[in-house]
Amino acid sequence: MNTGSEFESRFNQLFDEWKAETGHFSMLPLVCGHPNFQQLVAMGKPVAPLIYKKIIAGSGIYGVGEMLWQIFEEGPNFGQAANNMDKVEKIWLRWLESNGYGDR
Repeated sequence: MNTGSEFESRFNQLFDEWKAETGHFSMLPLVCGHPNFQQLVAMGKPVAPLIYKKIIAGSGIYGVGEMLWQIFEEGPNFGQAANNMDKVEKIWLRWLESNGYGDR
């Protein structure tokens, strides 16, 4: 049986390895094709508050928004902010907060 602590430790391990191994990529297919990305998505909605914490901590990693889209199969409308990672992260933070997955 996985405890919350074990779940969070596994998430952190996968996320940190994914960030280290893909942080230099600028092509979304390479970032999203990484095995850790796929495992994080497969962990489902319970990782949303943990992703929220990573964004708050300044994760600044390309692909976090796509990860959230794949987990939820929905998300915020970015409009003209779509090409600005800082704005996209802020929009995701508000979306996560409004859907009960994060609170500053």
